[in-house]
Amino acid sequence: MSILDDDQRASWSLLLRGVAGLLFGFLALAWLGAPAAPRALLFGGYALVDGLATASFAMDVRRHDCGSTFYFIRAAVGVVAGLSMLFFPDALLGTFRILVGVWAVSVGAAEVVLAARLRHEGPRATLSVAAGMFALLGGVGLLVVPSLSAYSVGGTFAYLALLSGAASTSVATRWQEHVAHA
Repeated sequence: MSILDDDQRASWSLLLRGVAGLLFGFLALAWLGAPAAPRALLFGGYALVDGLATASFAMDVRRHDCGSTFYFIRAAVGVVAGLSMLFFPDALLGTFRILVGVWAVSVGAAEVVLAARLRHEGPRATLSVAAGMFALLGGVGLLVVPSLSAYSVGGTFAYLALLSGAASTSVATRWQEHVAHA
């Protein structure tokens, strides 16, 4: 039984995450030249929305054992990172790079696991692989290169949100098409 054979609820969680990624990603690109504090708050808002949508998705697919553990971890990291950045932005600006790096690694691991589970579902899983690999590489880069500027952190977040958003939206629409024709 395919993960796509499940009800549409999981696809709507994925679609919400995808649309949020695209919206926050475009906002982050528009604000690349802004001071670090607004970009940190933007990241906090996105990480929280992404974390909540990811938790909903993980709960919907957990019975298929399709990597839901990775998605629960991603959700927890997103919610904690989002709430932390929203409630303590001044205290966390110095660790913004690390916070985004840890979040990106959790996103990358979850995307790669989902792509592996969907590999037989067609070419749309390829975008999830790309998003996952970019997230893993970007996250590790943020964690191991302390000299990266806030501009680099903001750019990594912006492009990751856009790529993850596009991947999630693509998989969600494929999922909805599959369920509609089943």
